[in-house]
Amino acid sequence: MRRRKQQRGSAVVEFAFTGIPLIFIWIGIFWMSFGMWRYHTLQYACKAAGAYLSTHGALYVNASHASIQVKDVAAVLAANAVGLPATEVTLTLTAKDSTKTCRLDACKTDTTAWPPTTNNIVGTDITVKAAYTMNSAFAMWNPAIGATRFSNSYALTGYSHQQILF
Repeated sequence: MRRRKQQRGSAVVEFAFTGIPLIFIWIGIFWMSFGMWRYHTLQYACKAAGAYLSTHGALYVNASHASIQVKDVAAVLAANAVGLPATEVTLTLTAKDSTKTCRLDACKTDTTAWPPTTNNIVGTDITVKAAYTMNSAFAMWNPAIGATRFSNSYALTGYSHQQILF
């Protein structure tokens, strides 16, 4: 069967009108899903680290040192933050009036006792915050930002609030 001369090239035009926007939508769906996965992973890691702190508080004694250290909490967070680069995650630990902030890779070697002995009593409020900045190419298709910007940063934050149980 022969096509009429007027229908030549119609497949290319149809692809331009439907295929190209669909490709951008699929890329957008990928980046949104990837960002949601990273946010969920960060939040899950904070909850795990908070649970570790609340159950290994005032009365906990292990074989190597008298109390847990920042590196122990960082190890729990890093073990649960699968896929997040440790050099780009900032960890903030707070116990009553004491705060410790460091990058996750630096926290893994910090031997400071946490929570500090002045705040290491049953019932003390402790918080674990982790911040991660996700860079993506998703924003280059956002007309509100402009065509000259090829990447954008999204701040993802995980948070856990617990009390030292024992």
